[in-house]
Amino acid sequence: KKLKKKNGFGIVTYSDQSTLHGTYISSTINGIARFYNNKYKSTFIGEYTDNMPNGYGVYTIKSLSLQGYWKNSILNGIAIEVWDDGTYYQGEYENNKRNGIGLYRWPAGTIYQGEFSNGQMTGKGIIFNSDDSVFSGEMLNGYLNGYGIFSWGSGALYMGYYLQDIKNGFGIYIWDSKIF
Repeated sequence: KKLKKKNGFGIVTYSDQSTLHGTYISSTINGIARFYNNKYKSTFIGEYTDNMPNGYGVYTIKSLSLQGYWKNSILNGIAIEVWDDGTYYQGEYENNKRNGIGLYRWPAGTIYQGEFSNGQMTGKGIIFNSDDSVFSGEMLNGYLNGYGIFSWGSGALYMGYYLQDIKNGFGIYIWDSKIF
């Protein structure tokens, strides 16, 4: 006996009380749907194809809202991440991680604009600090690493090399028009 395929709007409630609301075509969710994960208290509202997020959607969990483009349930492409404490990211994602060019803002106002790799600030970037100091240079796994220029609001300047946020190797300080 052939089972009848489900078509039209439907709601599925899973054993853990998670729910999926959406439009079924031939027994699979296709179109706009809402999934609530009871275990993690998270929600995804967005486009589905063949029972998986595919296309634009918004994922929320506790203090995070993440909106962007998914392919087979994996975030890929441009996305915006907003945390309740004011932390903000806008930029590229690849395989659910920040990857490519992006802008990251901390709650205190510090901003990083530059390259990300595997979820970390890695590559060339600029950090604008809330105290008017600026770093422009190379980053590795979230640290100042490689050549960079650090300028303070007072006009003082350091040009040189860093290793994990610490000045390391050759560098020049310019302070009150004097070179050190």
